[in-house]
Amino acid sequence: MFDEMPHRDYIAWNAMVAGYAQCGRSREALELFREMQVEGVRLNEVSMVLVLSACTQLGALDQGRWAHAYVERSKLRMTVSLGTALVDMYAKCGDVDKAMEVFWEMKERNVYTWSSAIGGLAMNGLGHESLHLFSIMKKDGLVQPNEVTFISVLRGCSVVGLLEEGRRHFDSMRSLYGIEPRLEHYGLMVDLYGRSGLLNEALEFINTMPMKPHSGAWSALLHACRMHRNKEIGELAMNKIVELESKNDGAYVLLSNIYADYKNWEGVISLRQKMKAKGVKKLPGCSVIEVDGEVHEFIVGEKSHPRYDEIELKLEEVCRSLRIAGYVANTSSVLFDIEEEEKEVAQK
Repeated sequence: MFDEMPHRDYIAWNAMVAGYAQCGRSREALELFREMQVEGVRLNEVSMVLVLSACTQLGALDQGRWAHAYVERSKLRMTVSLGTALVDMYAKCGDVDKAMEVFWEMKERNVYTWSSAIGGLAMNGLGHESLHLFSIMKKDGLVQPNEVTFISVLRGCSVVGLLEEGRRHFDSMRSLYGIEPRLEHYGLMVDLYGRSGLLNEALEFINTMPMKPHSGAWSALLHACRMHRNKEIGELAMNKIVELESKNDGAYVLLSNIYADYKNWEGVISLRQKMKAKGVKKLPGCSVIEVDGEVHEFIVGEKSHPRYDEIELKLEEVCRSLRIAGYVANTSSVLFDIEEEEKEVAQK
């Protein structure tokens, strides 16, 4: 319908870009955005928020930077929505310093701006910094935290293993702010217990949830079981996940890895047979990389990339260099050991 329109204003273009972005088809969203520029369509705040959202989904930092530069060149008004989209994009694409620079330059911030900044710090492993920013938010007093904020806060506690602080923040949701914890908050608490190695406590926490535990909580427990090599609780968690999502391939793979850690090859084979019997197929791995502003997608087993042959040759070259480097390093280590032994003999 869009292609058949005799005249398309910026609202129609924005609606189409938004449709692609909301369906997870971010590459098409950015391609359409480029067409907008070729057609000379006027870009506004809504256009840029949509483009930044697509860049965030793809991890396309260079294109996100270009969008930011366009905003500044065009002197578009830095609204709360646009500023928050920039903070979110930079943080999720890994440029935390730029995310915080945009955050502090914003003249007005809402709860989602604060939540994006707190969550962005946590996502990049800066748990202590994310919790410090949350304390600044509370002291500022202009914005009250909501359920999204506490997802970011609990994630910050989880990445640095602050169990007691996580418990305190979780309890404060209801007692101080009247926010009823959601499934996501419970899942993060299970993750926090699991990362701390308290698997029995994590299981007890799941069993005392006021609502039916979701697959996210059981998955967090299963991940912790892989981390701490607990086969018994891992089997329980996998069975619960399969009850909720019979086609969840990730649960089978995680438990298979736990069995492999224990050298339990019969268990690995048995799981594979179960997967085959139930028609569960492991989804192929997918990676996305941005080079010179262009996004490239690779899926395991596919050879559709136009430069696949060149990439394969380069990979072989890299692997060969690594093998040689590993041989030289091992040889050097052996020679070093021999020299040390000779020195000891000479001293004796």
